[in-house]
Amino acid sequence: MSTVTAPTVAADSLATFDVAAATASGLEVSSKVSDDGVIQVVTFNGGRYYLHYRAGKPGVNVPHDYLLLNEGQLSALLDSLEDVGDYGTPPTLDKAALEAFVAVLERDISADASNRFKQAKFGAIVQDKLSGIIGHLSFGTDLAGSIHDKDGSITFEQHALPLPPGRYRPLALVDTDSLAAALNAYLDETNNPDPLWRTVLTDLQARR
Repeated sequence: MSTVTAPTVAADSLATFDVAAATASGLEVSSKVSDDGVIQVVTFNGGRYYLHYRAGKPGVNVPHDYLLLNEGQLSALLDSLEDVGDYGTPPTLDKAALEAFVAVLERDISADASNRFKQAKFGAIVQDKLSGIIGHLSFGTDLAGSIHDKDGSITFEQHALPLPPGRYRPLALVDTDSLAAALNAYLDETNNPDPLWRTVLTDLQARR
């Protein structure tokens, strides 16, 4: 999947997103076919939201990039989705699936600030070509965790000691902010920190 940061024009189109379909299993919403035969699709994957396009008519060519949406663009999309029903909805629209997508989106961009990583201590960090970057954290004496950064896609696991590591999962946006703030403070306060931690911080900040 080719991923690029969504340009400003994407926010303009998301402000008038005219939803036609929603899928609960994949947390995805699709727009009606535009006049030029293009369908906009927003998908939630790995803790991030992506805009991409599908052909809505035969012979229409669309780009294959997945555009990573920022918080402003997501806010525009949320406004559009919350207005669904004001002017009627397509009879085939899965309203329960749409409500599930809106609930997750609203949680991610409207939640209160998180303090999840305020007390985190950053430790060893390693990188290899196959698995990406893995950085280790501790939370006191009986709780630990690790960050997995694979090509800019960040997931996190947390486990009680001495149990083995848990399953890596995406972070909510508010927890991403908490992690980024804690890591930024660590880098400011530490002499000669491992540069891999700065790579992780850059990837965390790219989500905004």
